[in-house]
Amino acid sequence: MNSIEKFWDDFINENSQYRNSTYVVDYFGTKDDATKLGNLIKSHIKTATCSAYPLYEIDNEAAPEVGTITLVTDSSNQPLCIIENTKVYVEKFSNITDKHAYMEGEGDRSFDYWRDVHVRYFQEALADYNLEFDESLPLLCEEFTCIYPK
Repeated sequence: MNSIEKFWDDFINENSQYRNSTYVVDYFGTKDDATKLGNLIKSHIKTATCSAYPLYEIDNEAAPEVGTITLVTDSSNQPLCIIENTKVYVEKFSNITDKHAYMEGEGDRSFDYWRDVHVRYFQEALADYNLEFDESLPLLCEEFTCIYPK
């Protein structure tokens, strides 16, 4: 049994109501940021995220929904925690609120910090698809709760 399967089994042993649940395994941000962001989630500081909504269709990937369970890994693909989505919505980049920026838990948790980091992130992510960033970019915003460890 690998470390991810063991982590899930340990979670199920303590939370039997999730026994028949499905989950995805993923990390947050870039591979370089995964450990830092995952630890913010595990510490219950980071309780939201966002992604470029058009890329789900381009990648033919299902968008997360309320109730989606994610086993969050670090940059070495080792399990850190498990989260469950509590709210999912689409919002233009230009309409992101101070509250959402704060919930993302990064840097000083200010909107200005969030904006600077995410402009760069989305410019790089979209460039991989030969797309350009602009502030009308629809974002898939997720709010979640860290359900393991408590």
